[in-house]
Amino acid sequence: MIKVIIDRLIAEGLEQHYDQSLRDTVSLIENTPGFLGSETLRDIENSSHRVTVSLWDNLQCWSQWASSDNRRKLHSHIDPLLDHEEQITILTH
Repeated sequence: MIKVIIDRLIAEGLEQHYDQSLRDTVSLIENTPGFLGSETLRDIENSSHRVTVSLWDNLQCWSQWASSDNRRKLHSHIDPLLDHEEQITILTH
């Protein structure tokens, strides 16, 4: 199993749009092979900072999702709302 940490900084004033876009597109990932779940957390000290932690069966499953048309579709909604490019960290035991 692996965990994927995605760190995003949302452009000022677009936080609600980001949160709604994430909710609207969650169905794109739910049935992806190897996806075990995720949660998105908001920084208490910076409301524009979001961290998504997702759990995957293995790196291959994540890699397939990362290069999929569904992820590109998700990003077509999210990328315009970001202040910086997302940072991805992949962790294992």
